[in-house]
Amino acid sequence: METFLYTLIDQAQLSESLEAFFVCSGLPMRLLDHQGEVLLQFGEDSSYCRLYENHFPPGDTCPEHHIRAAARAQNLGEPYLFACHAGLNHLVFPLIHRASLLGAVLAGPFLMHEPDVLLFQGVTAKYPLPRIQATQLPAAAGELPVIPPEKVTQLSHLLLHLLRSLILDSRQQQVANQEKLHQQSLIHESIQAYKFTALPALTYPADTEKELLTCLKTGNLKEAEQQLNRLLGFLLLEEGNRLQTLRNRALELCTLMSRSALEGGADSSLILPLNSRYLELLLGDTTMENICHHLSEILKAYMECMFSHISGKNSGLMKKAIAFLVKNYPSPITLQDAAEEVHLNPSYFSSLFRRTTGLPFRSYLNKVRIEEAKRLLSSTDYPLLDIAIAVGFEDPSYFTKVFKKYTGVPPSQFR
Repeated sequence: METFLYTLIDQAQLSESLEAFFVCSGLPMRLLDHQGEVLLQFGEDSSYCRLYENHFPPGDTCPEHHIRAAARAQNLGEPYLFACHAGLNHLVFPLIHRASLLGAVLAGPFLMHEPDVLLFQGVTAKYPLPRIQATQLPAAAGELPVIPPEKVTQLSHLLLHLLRSLILDSRQQQVANQEKLHQQSLIHESIQAYKFTALPALTYPADTEKELLTCLKTGNLKEAEQQLNRLLGFLLLEEGNRLQTLRNRALELCTLMSRSALEGGADSSLILPLNSRYLELLLGDTTMENICHHLSEILKAYMECMFSHISGKNSGLMKKAIAFLVKNYPSPITLQDAAEEVHLNPSYFSSLFRRTTGLPFRSYLNKVRIEEAKRLLSSTDYPLLDIAIAVGFEDPSYFTKVFKKYTGVPPSQFR
Protein backbone atom coordinates (compact mmCIF):
# COMPACT_ATOMS: atom_id res chain seq x y z
CA MET A 1 0.00 0.00 0.00
CA GLU A 2 2.90 2.34 0.69
CA THR A 3 4.18 1.86 -2.87
CA PHE A 4 0.70 2.47 -4.27
CA LEU A 5 0.37 5.68 -2.24
CA TYR A 6 3.55 7.01 -3.78
CA THR A 7 2.29 6.22 -7.28
CA LEU A 8 -0.55 8.69 -6.66
CA ILE A 9 1.38 11.37 -4.81
CA ASP A 10 4.85 12.78 -5.32
CA GLN A 11 6.90 11.65 -2.32
CA ALA A 12 9.31 14.60 -2.49
CA GLN A 13 6.47 17.13 -2.73
CA LEU A 14 4.65 15.53 0.19
CA SER A 15 7.84 15.52 2.26
CA GLU A 16 8.42 19.20 1.54
CA SER A 17 4.83 20.04 2.52
CA LEU A 18 5.03 18.16 5.82
CA GLU A 19 8.39 19.71 6.67
CA ALA A 20 7.12 23.20 5.86
CA PHE A 21 4.09 22.73 8.11
CA PHE A 22 6.29 21.35 10.89
CA VAL A 23 8.71 24.29 10.72
CA CYS A 24 5.93 26.90 10.66
CA SER A 25 3.63 25.36 13.27
CA GLY A 26 6.10 23.58 15.54
CA LEU A 27 3.83 20.51 15.50
CA PRO A 28 5.26 17.05 14.81
CA MET A 29 4.07 15.75 11.42
CA ARG A 30 3.59 12.11 10.39
CA LEU A 31 2.59 10.36 7.21
CA LEU A 32 0.56 7.26 8.10
CA ASP A 33 -0.29 4.22 6.01
CA HIS A 34 -3.75 2.64 5.85
CA GLN A 35 -3.12 0.85 9.18
CA GLY A 36 -1.93 3.96 11.00
CA GLU A 37 1.75 3.01 10.94
CA VAL A 38 4.27 5.83 10.41
CA LEU A 39 5.88 6.08 6.96
CA LEU A 40 7.48 9.50 7.33
CA GLN A 41 7.96 11.81 10.32
CA PHE A 42 9.13 15.34 11.08
CA GLY A 43 9.65 16.15 14.77
CA GLU A 44 10.25 13.79 17.65
CA ASP A 45 7.70 11.84 19.65
CA SER A 46 6.74 13.74 22.79
CA SER A 47 8.04 12.49 26.13
CA TYR A 48 4.37 12.32 27.25
CA CYS A 49 3.65 9.78 24.48
CA ARG A 50 6.80 7.83 25.25
CA LEU A 51 5.64 7.36 28.86
CA TYR A 52 2.57 5.55 27.58
CA GLU A 53 4.42 3.53 24.98
CA ASN A 54 3.60 -0.19 25.34
CA HIS A 55 0.92 0.51 27.96
CA PHE A 56 -2.13 0.53 25.67
CA PRO A 57 -4.00 -2.78 25.24
CA PRO A 58 -4.42 -4.49 21.84
CA GLY A 59 -7.20 -2.84 19.81
CA ASP A 60 -6.58 0.46 21.59
CA THR A 61 -3.16 1.44 20.29
CA CYS A 62 -2.08 4.79 18.85
CA PRO A 63 -2.03 3.59 15.20
CA GLU A 64 -5.55 2.22 15.57
CA HIS A 65 -6.84 5.47 17.10
CA HIS A 66 -5.15 7.54 14.43
CA ILE A 67 -6.55 5.61 11.47
CA ARG A 68 -10.06 5.63 12.97
CA ALA A 69 -9.78 9.40 13.22
CA ALA A 70 -8.63 9.48 9.57
CA ALA A 71 -11.74 7.53 8.57
CA ARG A 72 -13.85 10.10 10.38
CA ALA A 73 -12.03 12.87 8.50
CA GLN A 74 -12.79 11.05 5.24
CA ASN A 75 -16.51 11.18 6.04
CA LEU A 76 -16.33 14.85 6.98
CA GLY A 77 -14.35 15.79 3.89
CA GLU A 78 -11.90 18.01 5.79
CA PRO A 79 -9.17 17.90 8.46
CA TYR A 80 -10.51 16.45 11.70
CA LEU A 81 -9.58 17.68 15.16
CA PHE A 82 -9.67 14.88 17.73
CA ALA A 83 -8.37 13.98 21.17
CA CYS A 84 -6.52 10.67 21.31
CA HIS A 85 -6.98 8.12 24.08
CA ALA A 86 -4.14 9.81 26.02
CA GLY A 87 -6.13 13.06 26.04
CA LEU A 88 -3.90 14.89 23.52
CA ASN A 89 -5.18 16.83 20.52
CA HIS A 90 -4.29 16.10 16.89
CA LEU A 91 -5.29 17.21 13.41
CA VAL A 92 -5.64 14.47 10.82
CA PHE A 93 -5.99 14.81 7.03
CA PRO A 94 -7.15 11.75 5.00
CA LEU A 95 -5.46 10.63 1.77
CA ILE A 96 -8.16 9.11 -0.43
CA HIS A 97 -8.29 7.42 -3.81
CA ARG A 98 -11.52 6.11 -5.38
CA ALA A 99 -13.27 6.42 -2.02
CA SER A 100 -10.60 4.23 -0.34
CA LEU A 101 -8.51 5.50 2.58
CA LEU A 102 -4.86 4.99 1.66
CA GLY A 103 -3.42 6.73 4.70
CA ALA A 104 -3.36 10.08 6.46
CA VAL A 105 -1.27 13.02 7.54
CA LEU A 106 -1.22 13.54 11.32
CA ALA A 107 -0.28 16.81 13.04
CA GLY A 108 0.29 16.76 16.80
CA PRO A 109 0.09 16.11 19.64
CA PHE A 110 -0.76 19.43 21.28
CA LEU A 111 -2.97 20.91 23.99
CA MET A 112 -5.47 23.76 23.67
CA HIS A 113 -5.08 24.88 27.28
CA GLU A 114 -2.48 24.54 30.00
CA PRO A 115 -2.34 20.98 31.40
CA ASP A 116 -4.19 20.39 34.64
CA VAL A 117 -4.76 17.55 37.06
CA LEU A 118 -7.97 16.48 35.28
CA LEU A 119 -5.95 15.49 32.21
CA PHE A 120 -3.75 13.13 34.18
CA GLN A 121 -6.54 11.71 36.33
CA GLY A 122 -8.75 10.84 33.37
CA VAL A 123 -6.02 9.09 31.42
CA THR A 124 -4.38 7.23 34.30
CA ALA A 125 -7.77 5.99 35.51
CA LYS A 126 -8.34 4.30 32.16
CA TYR A 127 -4.74 3.36 31.41
CA PRO A 128 -2.81 2.89 34.70
CA LEU A 129 0.93 3.56 34.62
CA PRO A 130 3.66 2.34 36.94
CA ARG A 131 4.08 4.82 39.79
CA ILE A 132 7.43 6.23 38.64
CA GLN A 133 6.15 6.96 35.14
CA ALA A 134 2.89 8.42 36.47
CA THR A 135 4.81 10.99 38.51
CA GLN A 136 6.60 12.11 35.36
CA LEU A 137 3.37 12.93 33.48
CA PRO A 138 2.99 16.59 34.67
CA ALA A 139 6.52 17.51 33.59
CA ALA A 140 6.08 15.72 30.24
CA ALA A 141 2.74 17.46 29.63
CA GLY A 142 4.42 20.80 30.32
CA GLU A 143 6.65 20.22 27.29
CA LEU A 144 3.68 19.88 24.91
CA PRO A 145 2.83 22.89 22.70
CA VAL A 146 -0.28 24.78 23.82
CA ILE A 147 -2.26 26.21 20.89
CA PRO A 148 -5.42 28.30 21.45
CA PRO A 149 -8.59 27.05 19.69
CA GLU A 150 -8.74 29.97 17.24
CA LYS A 151 -5.22 29.21 16.04
CA VAL A 152 -6.04 25.51 15.75
CA THR A 153 -8.87 26.44 13.37
CA GLN A 154 -6.47 28.42 11.19
CA LEU A 155 -3.93 25.59 11.24
CA SER A 156 -6.68 23.23 10.10
CA HIS A 157 -7.46 25.52 7.15
CA LEU A 158 -3.77 25.78 6.32
CA LEU A 159 -3.37 22.00 6.38
CA LEU A 160 -6.36 21.62 4.06
CA HIS A 161 -5.00 24.09 1.50
CA LEU A 162 -1.52 22.62 1.71
CA LEU A 163 -2.47 19.00 1.12
CA ARG A 164 -5.78 18.75 -0.69
CA SER A 165 -4.30 19.20 -4.17
CA LEU A 166 -1.73 16.41 -3.76
CA ILE A 167 -4.21 13.68 -4.73
CA LEU A 168 -6.88 14.94 -7.13
CA ASP A 169 -9.32 12.19 -6.22
CA SER A 170 -8.81 12.96 -2.53
CA ARG A 171 -9.80 16.57 -3.07
CA GLN A 172 -12.84 15.63 -5.14
CA GLN A 173 -13.96 13.08 -2.58
CA GLN A 174 -13.63 15.58 0.25
CA VAL A 175 -15.64 18.18 -1.64
CA ALA A 176 -18.33 15.60 -2.39
CA ASN A 177 -18.46 14.54 1.27
CA GLN A 178 -18.77 18.15 2.40
CA GLU A 179 -21.58 18.72 -0.09
CA LYS A 180 -23.37 15.59 1.11
CA LEU A 181 -23.17 16.64 4.75
CA HIS A 182 -24.42 20.14 3.95
CA GLN A 183 -27.29 18.81 1.86
CA GLN A 184 -28.30 16.29 4.53
CA SER A 185 -28.47 19.06 7.13
CA LEU A 186 -30.78 21.09 4.85
CA ILE A 187 -32.95 18.04 4.13
CA HIS A 188 -33.16 17.38 7.88
CA GLU A 189 -34.42 20.93 8.38
CA SER A 190 -37.18 20.37 5.81
CA ILE A 191 -38.13 17.06 7.48
CA GLN A 192 -38.52 18.84 10.81
CA ALA A 193 -40.68 21.50 9.14
CA TYR A 194 -42.96 18.83 7.65
CA LYS A 195 -43.25 17.09 11.01
CA PHE A 196 -44.72 20.24 12.54
CA THR A 197 -47.12 20.88 9.66
CA ALA A 198 -50.63 21.40 10.98
CA LEU A 199 -52.24 19.32 8.20
CA PRO A 200 -53.81 16.05 9.42
CA ALA A 201 -52.07 14.10 6.63
CA LEU A 202 -49.21 15.14 4.42
CA THR A 203 -49.83 15.15 0.69
CA TYR A 204 -47.21 15.16 -2.06
CA PRO A 205 -45.94 18.75 -2.44
CA ALA A 206 -46.76 19.17 -6.13
CA ASP A 207 -46.30 22.92 -5.85
CA THR A 208 -42.73 22.37 -4.61
CA GLU A 209 -42.01 20.11 -7.57
CA LYS A 210 -43.48 22.67 -9.97
CA GLU A 211 -41.41 25.46 -8.41
CA LEU A 212 -38.27 23.31 -8.67
CA LEU A 213 -38.81 22.85 -12.41
CA THR A 214 -39.59 26.52 -12.90
CA CYS A 215 -36.39 27.54 -11.10
CA LEU A 216 -34.45 25.09 -13.26
CA LYS A 217 -35.83 26.57 -16.46
CA THR A 218 -35.17 30.12 -15.34
CA GLY A 219 -31.62 29.44 -14.15
CA ASN A 220 -32.24 30.13 -10.45
CA LEU A 221 -29.88 27.50 -9.02
CA LYS A 222 -30.02 28.58 -5.37
CA GLU A 223 -33.81 28.48 -5.20
CA ALA A 224 -33.93 25.27 -7.24
CA GLU A 225 -31.63 23.54 -4.74
CA GLN A 226 -33.83 24.71 -1.86
CA GLN A 227 -36.95 23.31 -3.54
CA LEU A 228 -35.16 20.02 -4.32
CA ASN A 229 -34.10 19.60 -0.69
CA ARG A 230 -37.65 20.32 0.50
CA LEU A 231 -38.96 17.71 -1.89
CA LEU A 232 -36.35 15.20 -0.73
CA GLY A 233 -37.22 15.96 2.88
CA PHE A 234 -40.85 15.05 2.19
CA LEU A 235 -39.87 11.84 0.37
CA LEU A 236 -37.52 10.72 3.15
CA LEU A 237 -40.17 11.44 5.77
CA GLU A 238 -42.85 9.56 3.86
CA GLU A 239 -40.76 6.66 2.60
CA GLY A 240 -38.63 6.11 5.70
CA ASN A 241 -35.82 3.67 4.96
CA ARG A 242 -37.33 2.23 1.77
CA LEU A 243 -34.39 2.73 -0.55
CA GLN A 244 -36.06 1.31 -3.66
CA THR A 245 -39.08 3.59 -3.32
CA LEU A 246 -36.84 6.65 -2.94
CA ARG A 247 -34.83 5.53 -5.97
CA ASN A 248 -38.02 5.27 -8.04
CA ARG A 249 -38.98 8.83 -7.08
CA ALA A 250 -35.46 10.00 -7.91
CA LEU A 251 -35.66 8.42 -11.37
CA GLU A 252 -38.93 10.27 -11.98
CA LEU A 253 -37.40 13.57 -10.83
CA CYS A 254 -34.37 13.05 -13.05
CA THR A 255 -36.59 12.63 -16.10
CA LEU A 256 -38.76 15.61 -15.16
CA MET A 257 -35.69 17.82 -14.78
CA SER A 258 -34.34 16.71 -18.15
CA ARG A 259 -37.63 17.68 -19.80
CA SER A 260 -37.60 21.05 -18.06
CA ALA A 261 -34.07 21.68 -19.28
CA LEU A 262 -35.21 20.94 -22.84
CA GLU A 263 -38.14 23.29 -22.40
CA GLY A 264 -35.69 25.91 -21.19
CA GLY A 265 -33.76 25.74 -24.43
CA ALA A 266 -31.06 23.16 -23.69
CA ASP A 267 -29.71 21.18 -26.62
CA SER A 268 -31.36 17.74 -26.77
CA SER A 269 -28.09 16.24 -28.06
CA LEU A 270 -26.61 17.12 -24.66
CA ILE A 271 -29.58 16.43 -22.40
CA LEU A 272 -30.73 13.03 -23.68
CA PRO A 273 -27.36 11.24 -23.29
CA LEU A 274 -26.93 12.91 -19.88
CA ASN A 275 -30.35 11.70 -18.78
CA SER A 276 -29.53 8.10 -19.73
CA ARG A 277 -26.23 8.29 -17.88
CA TYR A 278 -27.81 9.76 -14.74
CA LEU A 279 -30.60 7.18 -14.69
CA GLU A 280 -27.94 4.46 -14.66
CA LEU A 281 -26.10 6.29 -11.87
CA LEU A 282 -29.23 6.46 -9.70
CA LEU A 283 -30.00 2.79 -10.35
CA GLY A 284 -26.56 1.92 -8.97
CA ASP A 285 -26.82 4.01 -5.79
CA THR A 286 -26.91 1.95 -2.60
CA THR A 287 -27.51 4.71 -0.03
CA MET A 288 -30.13 7.42 0.35
CA GLU A 289 -27.39 10.02 0.86
CA ASN A 290 -25.89 9.20 -2.55
CA ILE A 291 -29.28 9.38 -4.27
CA CYS A 292 -29.91 12.83 -2.78
CA HIS A 293 -26.42 14.06 -3.66
CA HIS A 294 -26.64 12.78 -7.22
CA LEU A 295 -30.00 14.51 -7.73
CA SER A 296 -28.34 17.76 -6.69
CA GLU A 297 -25.51 17.15 -9.18
CA ILE A 298 -28.05 16.31 -11.90
CA LEU A 299 -29.87 19.58 -11.27
CA LYS A 300 -26.64 21.56 -11.66
CA ALA A 301 -25.62 19.66 -14.80
CA TYR A 302 -28.95 20.27 -16.54
CA MET A 303 -28.81 23.95 -15.67
CA GLU A 304 -25.27 24.19 -17.02
CA CYS A 305 -26.49 22.64 -20.28
CA MET A 306 -29.15 25.30 -20.57
CA PHE A 307 -26.69 28.17 -20.20
CA SER A 308 -23.42 26.63 -21.43
CA HIS A 309 -23.55 28.68 -24.63
CA ILE A 310 -23.55 31.96 -22.71
CA SER A 311 -20.22 33.49 -21.78
CA GLY A 312 -18.44 36.84 -21.73
CA LYS A 313 -18.90 40.02 -19.78
CA ASN A 314 -22.63 40.26 -20.61
CA SER A 315 -23.42 36.69 -19.61
CA GLY A 316 -25.33 37.80 -16.51
CA LEU A 317 -27.64 40.03 -18.57
CA MET A 318 -28.24 37.34 -21.16
CA LYS A 319 -29.01 34.70 -18.55
CA LYS A 320 -31.51 37.09 -17.00
CA ALA A 321 -33.06 37.72 -20.42
CA ILE A 322 -33.36 34.00 -21.15
CA ALA A 323 -34.85 33.39 -17.70
CA PHE A 324 -37.44 36.08 -18.46
CA LEU A 325 -38.16 34.47 -21.82
CA VAL A 326 -38.49 30.94 -20.39
CA LYS A 327 -40.78 32.12 -17.59
CA ASN A 328 -43.07 34.18 -19.83
CA TYR A 329 -43.09 32.29 -23.15
CA PRO A 330 -46.87 31.51 -22.93
CA SER A 331 -47.53 35.28 -23.06
CA PRO A 332 -47.20 37.48 -26.17
CA ILE A 333 -43.78 38.84 -25.14
CA THR A 334 -41.69 40.88 -27.54
CA LEU A 335 -38.04 41.70 -28.01
CA GLN A 336 -38.71 45.10 -26.47
CA ASP A 337 -40.18 43.46 -23.34
CA ALA A 338 -37.01 41.40 -22.88
CA ALA A 339 -34.76 44.41 -23.56
CA GLU A 340 -36.60 46.42 -20.89
CA GLU A 341 -36.18 43.53 -18.45
CA VAL A 342 -32.39 43.86 -18.67
CA HIS A 343 -32.41 47.66 -19.17
CA LEU A 344 -30.86 47.66 -22.65
CA ASN A 345 -31.69 49.46 -25.87
CA PRO A 346 -33.80 47.04 -28.02
CA SER A 347 -31.49 47.31 -31.03
CA TYR A 348 -28.36 46.66 -28.96
CA PHE A 349 -30.12 43.89 -27.05
CA SER A 350 -31.13 42.17 -30.29
CA SER A 351 -27.57 42.20 -31.59
CA LEU A 352 -26.11 41.06 -28.25
CA PHE A 353 -28.70 38.28 -27.85
CA ARG A 354 -27.98 36.87 -31.30
CA ARG A 355 -24.21 37.10 -30.80
CA THR A 356 -24.46 35.33 -27.42
CA THR A 357 -26.98 32.57 -28.18
CA GLY A 358 -26.41 32.09 -31.90
CA LEU A 359 -30.11 32.69 -32.61
CA PRO A 360 -32.30 35.75 -33.16
CA PHE A 361 -34.61 36.53 -30.25
CA ARG A 362 -37.75 35.35 -32.05
CA SER A 363 -36.14 32.08 -33.12
CA TYR A 364 -34.96 31.36 -29.57
CA LEU A 365 -38.45 32.10 -28.20
CA ASN A 366 -40.03 29.79 -30.78
CA LYS A 367 -37.54 27.07 -29.90
CA VAL A 368 -38.59 27.22 -26.24
CA ARG A 369 -42.26 27.21 -27.20
CA ILE A 370 -41.87 24.22 -29.53
CA GLU A 371 -40.02 22.18 -26.89
CA GLU A 372 -42.94 22.67 -24.52
CA ALA A 373 -45.40 21.85 -27.29
CA LYS A 374 -43.55 18.58 -27.96
CA ARG A 375 -43.86 17.67 -24.28
CA LEU A 376 -47.60 18.41 -24.23
CA LEU A 377 -48.17 16.48 -27.44
CA SER A 378 -46.34 13.46 -26.01
CA SER A 379 -47.86 13.46 -22.53
CA THR A 380 -51.41 14.80 -22.92
CA ASP A 381 -54.43 14.46 -25.20
CA TYR A 382 -55.10 18.19 -25.31
CA PRO A 383 -56.45 19.49 -28.66
CA LEU A 384 -53.85 21.07 -30.94
CA LEU A 385 -55.54 24.47 -30.62
CA ASP A 386 -55.29 24.38 -26.83
CA ILE A 387 -51.61 23.39 -27.00
CA ALA A 388 -50.82 26.16 -29.47
CA ILE A 389 -52.39 28.75 -27.17
CA ALA A 390 -50.77 27.23 -24.05
CA VAL A 391 -47.28 27.68 -25.49
CA GLY A 392 -47.84 31.21 -26.79
CA PHE A 393 -49.08 30.86 -30.38
CA GLU A 394 -52.33 32.72 -31.00
CA ASP A 395 -52.54 31.54 -34.63
CA PRO A 396 -52.86 27.73 -34.98
CA SER A 397 -51.68 27.74 -38.59
CA TYR A 398 -48.55 29.68 -37.65
CA PHE A 399 -47.98 27.22 -34.81
CA THR A 400 -48.14 24.32 -37.28
CA LYS A 401 -45.73 26.10 -39.63
CA VAL A 402 -43.17 26.82 -36.88
CA PHE A 403 -43.52 23.34 -35.38
CA LYS A 404 -42.82 21.69 -38.74
CA LYS A 405 -39.82 23.97 -39.26
CA TYR A 406 -38.21 22.81 -35.99
CA THR A 407 -39.22 19.14 -36.00
CA GLY A 408 -39.66 18.25 -39.66
CA VAL A 409 -43.26 17.08 -39.15
CA PRO A 410 -46.57 18.81 -38.33
CA PRO A 411 -47.82 18.53 -34.71
CA SER A 412 -50.61 16.09 -35.64
CA GLN A 413 -48.07 13.65 -37.08
CA PHE A 414 -45.65 14.15 -34.18
CA ARG A 415 -48.35 13.03 -31.75
